[in-house]
Amino acid sequence: MEEQQYGKIIDSIPIFSGQPIENITEWLDIVSLKFDIIGYDSRQKRRFLPQYLAGNALKWHLTHREDLLSWDDYTNAIADAFPQIVTTSRDMNLQLLKDRKQGDNESFTEYYASIIDLYRKHDTDMTDLQIIDWLKAGMKITLYERLQGEDFITPQTFA
Repeated sequence: MEEQQYGKIIDSIPIFSGQPIENITEWLDIVSLKFDIIGYDSRQKRRFLPQYLAGNALKWHLTHREDLLSWDDYTNAIADAFPQIVTTSRDMNLQLLKDRKQGDNESFTEYYASIIDLYRKHDTDMTDLQIIDWLKAGMKITLYERLQGEDFITPQTFA
């Protein structure tokens, strides 16, 4: 019975990919709490954490895995590497929108959610066609080429 509960806890740990819309502090709190419930010590936490990383966060891990052996050093370093971006300025949000490009290993769904979040922070009165233009501007070139000639009326038709 207890093993089933531990299995459910392990299966419920979310994946962190390092996207700007993700909150590393909240994610680390969740992971730490669930690892504590299971009874993992610091060494086990450090050992099993990478299976919950994807995308840029996993790339970061592969680059730094030999340098950060303790749980505390690792969590501090990954939190520094993926700070949550808090924006309040319309100009800053516009710049983030301009600079936002779909990552090599980023799914379109993640990219789409990020663009929608940025547009809402910048200008909630933006038209559907403007949002579609922003989506197209930063998507992977291979996807953009496949979509040439398609007519999209609303951003939701992308998702």
